[in-house]
Amino acid sequence: MKAQKRVSVLLSVLFALATGAAGGMSVGAIAADDPYVLLGSLPQFAGIDVREEYRPLGRREVAYGSVLKFQQQKDGSDVVGAQIALSVDGEGNFLSLAGNYRPVGAVRKETVGEEAAKERVFRLTGERGSVTEKVVCPADDGAETAYRVACPAQNTEYLVSAADGEILRASPMARQSALTVPQKDADGDAVSVSVEQNGSDYILADAVRNIWMLDCHNTTVNSEYYINSTGVFDPIAVSAYRNVTKAYDFYADERNLGVSLRGADGNNDEVWNNAVERGEHFIMVYVHYGTEYENANCGYNPYSGYVEMLVGDGKEDGTIYLPARASDVIGHEYQHAVTYFAANLAYMNDSAALNEAFSDIFGMLIEGFDPSEEEFWRIGERAAADGTELRSVKGGSPKQRYRVSEKIENCTLVHDHTECDYGGAHQNSTIISHVQYLLWEKRPDFFTRERIGKLWYATLCKLGSEATFDDFAPAFSQSAADLGYGEEICALVDDCLEESGLLSRYTVSFLDYDGTVLSKTRVRRGESVTPPDVPLERETEHSKMRFTGWSEPTENVTYDMTVRAEYEITPFLYPLTFYDMEGNVFTVRECAYGAKIEPPSFVEIPSPYPIGEYIFSGWFYDPEFQRRASAEDTVKGETALYGKWTKREQPASEEAGGGDLLWLWIGLPLAVVASAAVTVTVVLLRKKRRP
Repeated sequence: MKAQKRVSVLLSVLFALATGAAGGMSVGAIAADDPYVLLGSLPQFAGIDVREEYRPLGRREVAYGSVLKFQQQKDGSDVVGAQIALSVDGEGNFLSLAGNYRPVGAVRKETVGEEAAKERVFRLTGERGSVTEKVVCPADDGAETAYRVACPAQNTEYLVSAADGEILRASPMARQSALTVPQKDADGDAVSVSVEQNGSDYILADAVRNIWMLDCHNTTVNSEYYINSTGVFDPIAVSAYRNVTKAYDFYADERNLGVSLRGADGNNDEVWNNAVERGEHFIMVYVHYGTEYENANCGYNPYSGYVEMLVGDGKEDGTIYLPARASDVIGHEYQHAVTYFAANLAYMNDSAALNEAFSDIFGMLIEGFDPSEEEFWRIGERAAADGTELRSVKGGSPKQRYRVSEKIENCTLVHDHTECDYGGAHQNSTIISHVQYLLWEKRPDFFTRERIGKLWYATLCKLGSEATFDDFAPAFSQSAADLGYGEEICALVDDCLEESGLLSRYTVSFLDYDGTVLSKTRVRRGESVTPPDVPLERETEHSKMRFTGWSEPTENVTYDMTVRAEYEITPFLYPLTFYDMEGNVFTVRECAYGAKIEPPSFVEIPSPYPIGEYIFSGWFYDPEFQRRASAEDTVKGETALYGKWTKREQPASEEAGGGDLLWLWIGLPLAVVASAAVTVTVVLLRKKRRP
């Protein structure tokens, strides 16, 4: 009875496949609590009606918890490139936010309708496409609405302005990789695989995993299921089947991603006869696709509702030969479908290169080598006609790029995206993937296969469909933090991102008043730095200080900065006492620390000796008159100065040497007058006084 039921349901599945039944896309259940509550509570969205401006895209389970995705809207239409990812832990507590709110300015007036948009595409392509949705394209000087016009025959989607009818962008509908990696033929080893049985016929398929193999007979239009009565199938189809199954099982194993992902969107379950009822995404693998087709590609087809993989045969004297035999190539292609459901990365320019980078990383993991083995970092070497790889995540391949400064420029013309590899999708991809090699090279003990898978999948789930290289770096860094990889590893992640040219970081140094380094921080471009705490008031040995602020703001850092603490300084006052030669104090002054010593002028000095017999010879720091005071000297504390008078040895009318005699000639008449009016007040002040 059980066997009969199994066969009956299998026939219904085959019928559904033959008639094009498609499962609906499932993005997973939204959090039990209202996701808008958490989103609206974040300070970034203060004053924004998140229910009005965002719609939930779904939830992806990752190793540390979940990622909730939201799409920004304007007047009910999606804003292109404006998606955010909100990460929470297993209890629903907020961890991080990727992406930002994009204010949309005034929208240009619409003058073009749907029919006119389709006509514009028809004049360019000769195919009458269909409008799938209307979106809003933001720009620095405002925004405009646009129509997405799909042309299935060309596998291309066009974005047509509703303001002036111009074609803003053309991009492939299916997420194809167009791998151009060297490959080599299979060795012909005997293998055994599980197949399905329907009566006396055997089917090369797995109804539990929903993997179905089809033979295209080296065409692009005709295909049929692998069904026969012997159970022995085409070796190339068997190789492709085994590798697709291997990829499926990799994602289903929770150890590799931190979550179990059955099927490209995670919706397939383990009940083999439940596929149609659950709307699972069938995985359709078309073998012997095309004539000497040197390629393999995979993506989700929204028209059929299937995940479709096309596997060509290549040619022995070409670049690619029998890609079905390379598990990293098949795994790479399978990941394109996973990427579609996790982030739907547009296959143009930066997002296309990101798409390829994620496929390379997971293709490497699926192949099964350890990172310590050289083969782990090579892409497609087993499917190359000459046995060498075209891309190496480690380095050494002729067409790869590792720094953004060497990045291939984006496509600018809507009709040349294939000629420029969709904006450098494959060559630019190694700018991203090489980061993982740098990380492993520096910490091979930490970056195991399992940690690599968790880190990259969590990062993928944070990205929006129009993600750029600038979006990747913070998402990658934040994923390491969300996964709890620790301060040392997170710092290493930033170092490797910076080394690859993907992350701009700057040094912000905070210095105290005396040049002491209070702190030194490395931050990403555009980040803010909180200055260290300093006392609001303090005293040094010779002054009182009140903190007034920092020399410049440290928000939105875009260059290396040296920031100094600024103070209002009130110096302490010290007594400066002037003595005559008899030890009598004739005046005391209060002077700030560091001020120049300004002794009383000659006329202020009452001579204790007969005028005409003695002349004033200067001020000294000691009563023995050994250390003369200079006009450049400064107050450095409590100070005593001793005046020296020298008895004349020649008549006053004759010239005396030095500056002292000059004082005598100029100041003597005034001194006589002043001395009669001065009352000497002796103030014996020996201690410093502070305000």
